[in-house]
Amino acid sequence: MKSLVVMLSLVSFSAAAADVTKFGPIPSVVEKDGDTYTGILVSEEEFRKILQHKLDSKASELTCLVDRETCTQREQILKNQAKILEEKILRRDSWFERNRGGIGLLTGLALGAGMSIAIVQAVYQK
Repeated sequence: MKSLVVMLSLVSFSAAAADVTKFGPIPSVVEKDGDTYTGILVSEEEFRKILQHKLDSKASELTCLVDRETCTQREQILKNQAKILEEKILRRDSWFERNRGGIGLLTGLALGAGMSIAIVQAVYQK
């Protein structure tokens, strides 16, 4: 009986440990019962990272209440992180960054077509 319980628990654990789907954060809109909810859909892995960061932040806050030096260091770290993220956002938020895939595709197609025409004209001169 004991071995049966162990085997069933192993089977259930292996079934629960399926591969985690990985994807980047996706903006999402859900309509339910006439209400609209807007948010960001994240993968399980990203959600775990967010929760871990939240727990670490709370632990750091509690340490800050006890030790003033730690609080000052934490404040400096948070200011630096905010500054780095702000710079990253400003760098990424440009028209070219949002449209560079399409621009690259169109440029490649135009360049390829132009080179093909030039090669054909050079080979088949009259």
